[in-house]
Amino acid sequence: MGREKLHVSVPTIDKLIKPTVDALIELGGSGSVDEINDKVAVILNLSEDILSIPRDTDSRSEIEYRLAWAKHNLKKAGIIDNSTRGVWTLKISLDDAKNINPIEVIRKVKSKQAPASNKLEKKKTVKSTDIDLVAAEETIDIKDWKEELLNKLKSLSPYGFERICQRLLREAGFQQVTVTQKTRDGGFDGEGILQINPLVSLKVLFQCKRYLDTTAVTAPDVSKFRGTLSGRAEKGIILTTGRFTEDARKEAIRAGATPIEIVNGEKLVEMFEMFSLGLTPKTIYEVDVKFFDEFS
Repeated sequence: MGREKLHVSVPTIDKLIKPTVDALIELGGSGSVDEINDKVAVILNLSEDILSIPRDTDSRSEIEYRLAWAKHNLKKAGIIDNSTRGVWTLKISLDDAKNINPIEVIRKVKSKQAPASNKLEKKKTVKSTDIDLVAAEETIDIKDWKEELLNKLKSLSPYGFERICQRLLREAGFQQVTVTQKTRDGGFDGEGILQINPLVSLKVLFQCKRYLDTTAVTAPDVSKFRGTLSGRAEKGIILTTGRFTEDARKEAIRAGATPIEIVNGEKLVEMFEMFSLGLTPKTIYEVDVKFFDEFS
């Protein structure tokens, strides 16, 4: 099957809203991005070919990108919310969640955004075939700081990316984090110590893959890196500005093998946000329309 046909086979945003909610229900009401995405893939029985379609301008796969917008719309509609640690949670009852209507979700989001975009006089009936387009229209001109941050990370030199990953791991609680000299590179880019408690610590090796495009880390890449851990460390981490193929993700947690932690571009950005690293927070205000009712 050609790539264009595969691309068409990727569910549109409106078709992912209900499965996203269903995934959270099956996960017990909350879940990480990866847990939700994996569960949606099972619910919709998505093939590896569909899951692996990359975006031309993003480190995520096409399905990951659309799932992100599905969650965005559900959050705007007040149905789900996410913590600073990237855990998404249902904000409504399970009974209400089971009866979610994607059209109503988009209509609610549209109505909330209309005053801010000065489009009160341009109300339209939302059709199911238009939902994907509606979601895109409302956000296409908004500057995405996450995309800007990821592009900045991609623009760093390979060594610069290794050093900033070193800093990130330090912020995450790792100690004695060092970057390996290029001449002594044995299949990893750095190492550190993760102190679990006063009596237990883990030696960790990490590998950094800075890609300029949407290149994906493959299963053989993960397997090869795992081979470098033998006799050197108890744990491994791969950090990339790109993404991981579905097979790579499965290889990272393969039963009987040393598990490898994987950090793709999206998760990398979330970690920078979590530790306020390289970011300047700004306060955003929204007008409380109800406040002015008594003065009308």
